[in-house]
Amino acid sequence: SLPGLRREELAWAAGVSTEHYTKLEQGGAAHPSASVVSSLSEVLQLSELESRYIQALATPGPEQGAEEDTATVTHAEHILRGLGNQLRDPVMLHVLTEDLTIRGVAPATAGILFPDGAPDPGDGFDLSLLTYIFADPQSLQVYVDWSDKAREVVGLTHLALARSIPTPQLLEALRTAWDNSSAFRYLWSRYEPYEKAYGSWRLQVEGRGIVVCNYTTFQVPSSRNVSLVVYTEAETG
Repeated sequence: SLPGLRREELAWAAGVSTEHYTKLEQGGAAHPSASVVSSLSEVLQLSELESRYIQALATPGPEQGAEEDTATVTHAEHILRGLGNQLRDPVMLHVLTEDLTIRGVAPATAGILFPDGAPDPGDGFDLSLLTYIFADPQSLQVYVDWSDKAREVVGLTHLALARSIPTPQLLEALRTAWDNSSAFRYLWSRYEPYEKAYGSWRLQVEGRGIVVCNYTTFQVPSSRNVSLVVYTEAETG
């Protein structure tokens, strides 16, 4: 709620009855209309991302068009990997699915994410980002600003769950994170969505120390369920 506004005033401003607003606030009103959600988002002064998140949560079932067929996702992944192969000397890059699975972790990337040794030394293993951040202590070594990275990963997961039906892999990763990390349980309870296509992280790279990296996320128009995330070293001086 906004400071200074009572429940009755919020309901009036959003154009709904106090009784209906109370049900919405307490989770007793199933599937409010898009217009009601939009009005409440405006009254509560939510950000554009927060508004989309609430709208997705209020939609009966997954967002329409959220479930993409395997061929579409595979084709998008092929295009993104081709783009990645053309990039010069990235510090790290990976294909990331909407359920936060890093597909086919390359040896160079594994060498950064697992300074003490990867659990699967094979070429191209899949990795849950949730499990890595919240159940593998090596992530605390790698991400200098680990708490911010953890908040990002939880926010991405909230948004993914609002948009589409969770995969078995994501449900298993959520159970693992919940069982292994009090930080995850705290962040999860905050319900803060996250979505950002670029930014920077400080990575601890073995043999080099702290390396400041800019990251950029690429997608193809045909699929939002798979992305290419590229880390490049930031220019200094």
